[in-house]
Amino acid sequence: MTKFTGDIGLQFTIHIANQYTVPKIVDLTQLAHDQGFDQVWVNDNLCHRNIFVVLAAMAAKVPIKLGTAILVPYFRNPVDPADSMAALTELTDGREPNIGIARGAHAIAGKQTTPTKPLATSSARFLSTRNWSPLWMRPSPMGPPCSRRLNGSLMSP
Repeated sequence: MTKFTGDIGLQFTIHIANQYTVPKIVDLTQLAHDQGFDQVWVNDNLCHRNIFVVLAAMAAKVPIKLGTAILVPYFRNPVDPADSMAALTELTDGREPNIGIARGAHAIAGKQTTPTKPLATSSARFLSTRNWSPLWMRPSPMGPPCSRRLNGSLMSP
């Protein structure tokens, strides 16, 4: 019988676990590490906490491998995720993060873009678009894709 020799990981789905503060997520990451998990991944969700802030908080406190469960490339300059991942590598003493890239949830990301080209060329197309308008300025048939709280007040994009 072959024995499993891989890593065991845990995913924090930020939009589902939104009741937890970032410090509490860091505590849960420490608990996962203490319980024997090898990796923790965080998903990218534009309506909730910034994935890089959450990963940096984890990296600063817990000696565990980190990664993105899903990183949505359409809404960021490609330099930003690359720079953030390099900084995470520094925070984790050289442990390179695992990076998962996908289009994200169709209910949110699928309404703002129509991927007509492979992912590798979509970022280049995004950067070269002259008539780009911010996500929150575009009409959506489903209404606003998300709302945020700022200083206790509910704000809609």
